[in-house]
Amino acid sequence: MSTAFYVTLGVGLAATHVLLLASNARLYASGAHSGRAAAMHLVRIVAIAGAFVAIALAGARPLVVSALGFTCAYPFVVNAMRRLA
Repeated sequence: MSTAFYVTLGVGLAATHVLLLASNARLYASGAHSGRAAAMHLVRIVAIAGAFVAIALAGARPLVVSALGFTCAYPFVVNAMRRLA
């Protein structure tokens, strides 16, 4: 697969991570669903780690460019979420 695919995948992982992080924070803040929030927290971390492990199986270059896409997109996604809130 192309480098652009893995960069896009990294950007998508960052967006998914931030969206799930925001909903996870809302669950923690509500206090009503602390068990659900903890489970969602664990699933979010394991899913991101699993995605990067799967990408690593494709090689070092896909892992590096996916991580670069994730790292570069993360602040933009966080800022976009702040503007929407």
